[in-house]
Amino acid sequence: MFEDLPAAFDGYETLHLTDLHIDALPELPARLHALVAGMTVDLCVMTGDYRFRKRGPHDHAIDQIGDVLDALRTRDGVFATLGNHDTVEMVAPLETVPDGFHVGLVHSPEFATQAAAAGVSLYLTGHTHGGQVCLPGGRAIVSNLTDHHAFSNGLWRCGEMVGYTSPGVGVSSLPVRYNSRGEATLVVLRRPAEG
Repeated sequence: MFEDLPAAFDGYETLHLTDLHIDALPELPARLHALVAGMTVDLCVMTGDYRFRKRGPHDHAIDQIGDVLDALRTRDGVFATLGNHDTVEMVAPLETVPDGFHVGLVHSPEFATQAAAAGVSLYLTGHTHGGQVCLPGGRAIVSNLTDHHAFSNGLWRCGEMVGYTSPGVGVSSLPVRYNSRGEATLVVLRRPAEG
């Protein structure tokens, strides 16, 4: 619940896709396409790492993501930011926004303190893959974070800001997941009930 959420956004649905690494597993594009096919949301946000490799051609990954997004219906479009596997040619430059309710689309949770200080209300992130390889109970062996280890997976709070770290859709480094499921996250914004 967000007390400062404008009434027009109460019930607003946002699909958050992160860490697709869409070209890492041959079956992943078709599975993701099937997952979103026919889905209608208000907005889709993507927080980086669209391809598996950090260097070289990216056209194939962009084409696969385009096919997935063609299957999804959004009322207000798609917004994306870059990840550490991406190049500037993959996503158009981002613009700043006016005062009000702010959603931070950031690849890594490591910038949570700065975002909270800047007045961000909701911080959507990925990068960690939820650990990808975890001990039983989902405790990550490696989070790929140098700061904010507690924000490596799921819902968290930093000051007044609410954050959510998605484990992402795809995999990185090794094409496996243990005790960590991939996820395409549906975020529904709500205002507190009046009265």
